[in-house]
Amino acid sequence: MDNNTALIILQYNNYEDTINCIDSVLKYNTAPIKIIIVDNGSKRGNVVDQTDFLLRKKFGNDYTKLSDTSVSEGGLNKVSFVVSLYNSGYADGNNKGLKFAYTDSTINKVMILNNDVLFVEDIIPILSKNIENTLDCAIVSPILYTRDMEKIDYNCARKHSTIWEEIYYNFFNVICYDRVYKHLSKNRFLLKNADDRQLMPIELPSGSCMLINKDYFERIGSFDSHTFLYWEENILYEKIKKTGKRNYINKRCKCIHLGAQSTNSSQSNWFTFMCTVKSSIYYMKNYYDCNLFEYGLFRISLYVNILLTKVKMFIKKRL
Repeated sequence: MDNNTALIILQYNNYEDTINCIDSVLKYNTAPIKIIIVDNGSKRGNVVDQTDFLLRKKFGNDYTKLSDTSVSEGGLNKVSFVVSLYNSGYADGNNKGLKFAYTDSTINKVMILNNDVLFVEDIIPILSKNIENTLDCAIVSPILYTRDMEKIDYNCARKHSTIWEEIYYNFFNVICYDRVYKHLSKNRFLLKNADDRQLMPIELPSGSCMLINKDYFERIGSFDSHTFLYWEENILYEKIKKTGKRNYINKRCKCIHLGAQSTNSSQSNWFTFMCTVKSSIYYMKNYYDCNLFEYGLFRISLYVNILLTKVKMFIKKRL
């Protein structure tokens, strides 16, 4: 029967979170599922071996280890572990798992699930009904909470940012981050606004946990693998918008996102910062409908942001 949901779980250098994530799913889930774990080129020497050992011990004959270069020939086992020799980023890493899900005729939905997400209730049946019963629903997500379940990770329901908001952010965030962030977040984080709907329309879901119809996802081209990290949800939003569908969040469904950042956190290390920069350039150039003046000013604002960030990091090292 074609009713399995494939859970695509991407890991890098961390098998502990992966096993905890799977255990939480098994504890609460009642829907028929197939789990596809993708190791995205982990460099920690024991990650792949430990993941393989623990999955084989837990699932036995229901488990298969694969290479990302393996030819996908149809039906998957209950649990598949796809090993890649290199880290190709979030988008392409998930695509490595999706490749196997697409050829399995028993799978009709896909859940993209970060390995640092924990289930706390049975959400897949509810989210599946949302997709089946809501004609214009492309992606549906649960509310994500921080580790203690006391705070919402507001990134799970956002409006997309305009190019002028990004220009403003790039010019001023290093100098007065808190003020800029507060100003931009007034309307961006949708769960901060009064809305009584259980199934609420949003623009950007969190890539940490989201459910989508398998055939539809394949039809729109899955994730765009040109980005290594960040802006994947923005690109998905633009793809989905062109098909006349929209994204939703079900406020009745909850998960814990261990990696959720507090709303006043600043930029992290240089690598992730530059990933954000490169992905934003790719998005604005290839997906966002802007004119040459807007795009040129956006690029200038990025250079200013990069320069000021370098100065800020240099000063921090000296102090």
